[in-house]
Amino acid sequence: MDIRTQLLAFIQGELAKNAPDVDVASDSLVETGVIDSVGILKLVTFIEKTFSVKIGDDELLPENFDTLDDVTRLVADKAG
Repeated sequence: MDIRTQLLAFIQGELAKNAPDVDVASDSLVETGVIDSVGILKLVTFIEKTFSVKIGDDELLPENFDTLDDVTRLVADKAG
């Protein structure tokens, strides 16, 4: 599976369980409430374990986690 597909599966399965009307693939994850501060920490833990990358404290910004594309870009940049 590619990065985007793995992230989408995790977000849908773990973070968006209670938000069935949200289109995780295109909607703002922050504005829709799919990702809050706890959700970002869960997502970062998943990213670091799954993709063997380190997300720095300076990268824990809402704009890096606003959409699936933003998160995918962050991980792809870190994975090199």
